[in-house]
Amino acid sequence: MFKKLFFFFFLSSIAFTQLIDNKIQTINELRAIVENASRANQKVWLEDFTGID
Repeated sequence: MFKKLFFFFFLSSIAFTQLIDNKIQTINELRAIVENASRANQKVWLEDFTGID
């Protein structure tokens, strides 16, 4: 029983850490795009599709 529970938590922790790394990479890519646009004196339009007013 303990081995099964440990194995389940181990696999789920690996899956969630990979999701966090993906979000960080996406944020860093967006930051690089905005910085490059700022250096080139370009305007950056960002739309929010979350539905929150």
